[in-house]
Order: sequence, then structure tokens, then C-alpha cells
Amino acid sequence: MGEVNTLTARAHTLRLRVAIRRVSRLATAAAVMAGLALAQGCRRPPAPPARTPQGTSKRESAARKPFAGAHGRVEVGEIVVADPAGKRVWRASARSIDWDYDKQQAVLRDVQCQFIEDGKLALEARAPLVTAYTGERRVALEGGVTARAPATQTSLRADRLQWNVEDKEVYATGNVKYVRGNIALTGPRLRADLALRRARLEGGVRMQAVQPLDVK
Repeated sequence: MGEVNTLTARAHTLRLRVAIRRVSRLATAAAVMAGLALAQGCRRPPAPPARTPQGTSKRESAARKPFAGAHGRVEVGEIVVADPAGKRVWRASARSIDWDYDKQQAVLRDVQCQFIEDGKLALEARAPLVTAYTGERRVALEGGVTARAPATQTSLRADRLQWNVEDKEVYATGNVKYVRGNIALTGPRLRADLALRRARLEGGVRMQAVQPLDVK
């Protein structure tokens, strides 16, 4: 009988130890979870990115191109086109300039412009409307163009005139009139070097004696 009681007491003691161990493990796990929760609650949130005065983050500002997506107008302005080496090859002043950075083009109205070759003035022109395709380095004059080459004393009139930086030539179309000295050549199309030293007219060309054009 005494042995039975002893075994029963030992069994109760073993159960009690197992229960204590389970409670201890649960308490330890709860303490760990509580510590993690406390650590998360006390941790400072990450600081927001620094902002520029305009309210744009520095990272966003660095990623953007200058004037990206910009559209606008300048009243009484000037625009310059440079060749791949960075030398100025075309300069214009206008009553107004509308630009579109995304399309890389500017539209000028009531324009006076200068074409520069080897650092010297090669051709000066006027036109009611000019579109400068800055990405393509191409300029298109429209609406009745008058031009003069000071070095050769040669004048030109046409409905439209286009110029590309790379080939250094002008292309005139529509009622073209090319005057050098007292000789005038007329036709629908003309191709010439920038200073109008050499010109080629095509499509029913006529020649006549005239007074030099005054395009000042």
C-alpha cells in the first residue's frame, strides 16, 4: 500500500513538472513576442526623402530631364541652334517663340534670322513663320521668305525655305526668285549652298534682267 502511494505521488510530481515546463515555454514565447512588438512600436519610421523647394524629391529631380515635358511661350525672344561641335550656326529673333521640349521643336513668328558658316555670316533671312527642329538640327521658314547673302550680294525669295545643319545647303520651294547682280532666275524649286554662291533651279526656269532685290 505504501509503495502505491509513493508511485502515485511521483506521478503527480512528474505531471506538475511537465505542466510547469509548458507554462514556462509559453511565458518565454509570450515574452519574446511582446519584446518584438515593443521593439516595432518604438522603432522610428523611415524619414521621407528630402524635398526641393518646389516640393519634388531630390531623387525625382535627378531622374527628370531639365524642362522635360515643358511647353510655353516667350514674347520677343531669341533662339540659337548649334552644330554637333557646339558652334553656333543659326540665330534668330522673333516676336514670339512657342516651344515644345518633348517634340524638340520651337515655332517662331515674325522672324529675323542669321545663318552662320565658319564663324561668319553667310545668309540673313526674314519670314512670318519659322519652325526650328532642334533635335534634327533643321530649320523651316514659311509664309513668304526673303533672304540675302552679304558676301555674294545675292538675294532670294520663295514661299518656303528649308536648311539642314549637316549638309549646309538651303532648299527653296514655291515662286522662287534668285537674283544676283541684275540677272534673276525664277522657278518652282532651288537648291543652293548657304552663301548662295552656287544654285540649281529646276522645273521651268526663266531668266530676266532686273534690279537687285532689296530685303533689308
